[in-house]
Formats: sequence, C-alpha cells, structure tokens
Amino acid sequence: MDTETSFNQQYEGIPTEFVREVLKKTECPVIIAPEDFEAIDEIIFTYNGSPSSIYAMKQFAYLFPEFNNKKATVLRVNRSGEWEDRDKLKLKEWLGTHYADYHFEVLKGKPGMKLFDHLYTRRNIFLIMGAYGRNAISRFFKSSQAEPIIKTITQPIFIAHF
Repeated sequence: MDTETSFNQQYEGIPTEFVREVLKKTECPVIIAPEDFEAIDEIIFTYNGSPSSIYAMKQFAYLFPEFNNKKATVLRVNRSGEWEDRDKLKLKEWLGTHYADYHFEVLKGKPGMKLFDHLYTRRNIFLIMGAYGRNAISRFFKSSQAEPIIKTITQPIFIAHF
C-alpha cells in the first residue's frame, strides 16, 4: 500500500490513519511502497536484536526468494556502535543460506535518528523492519522508529510483526 492510502476525502498526513491501523493490526507482513521507484539493488535488514527483527528477515527471505541475488545488508544502530559476536555468528549462518552477497553494518548513535539519517539519501533499496505497533503506553514513552522513515523515505519498506 501507499502511505497516502485512505478512504477519507480530507488530507490526513502521511501515513494516513488507515495505513497506521493496518500496520498495527495486521497479522501478516505489509509492504509500504511508493507509487514508483527505479530498481532494487540492495536489501537492508534493520536489526535491533529483537525477535521481531529476526522474524521480519526470515519472512522477507521466504516470501521473496527472487531477491537472493541482491546485496543484503544487516544494519544495526546502537549507542556503542558495536555488534555482539554471538548475534553476528547466528545471522551469518542463516544469511549464507539465502544471500550470496551479504555484510554487516553498525552505526553508533540514537537508533531512531541515526537510522533515519542513514536511510534518507539511500536509493534503490528495499528496507526490512520488525514490528510497527506497540501498546499505547509503550508508544507514549517511545515513538515508533518506523514512523519517520515511513513518512519520508521513498523506497519500499517491508514490515512484519512477531
């Protein structure tokens, strides 16, 4: 779906309330896609160590095996700017069975902002993210990292819930 999908005649902003509800309540993966984009040259899996990020990676690989010849990047953003070797080892084993060209990238900083800054200028990517919706109390204290990306990034985004 497009971020502007709505059944309301008035402008609601991006993403629309309808899109937000679909992302929060769906029990299957969702692709937010711009009306048009050039090509897919790289798959970027966002990884934060959660089961949701692993689940999204697996769902994407199983649903879209035709992308196995694309460059795959597992992107992690954290305050330390480091990968835990244990996590990397598990992911390497799994990635190697699905992608011939994969690598790991880590960015140091606040996850939401750093991720947005890094992705804002990227082109020809397919972004893979874990769960979008959380309960109301959680959203009150920490806004979704996906929301600013959905609002501004003009590349397709695959979101899966765990």
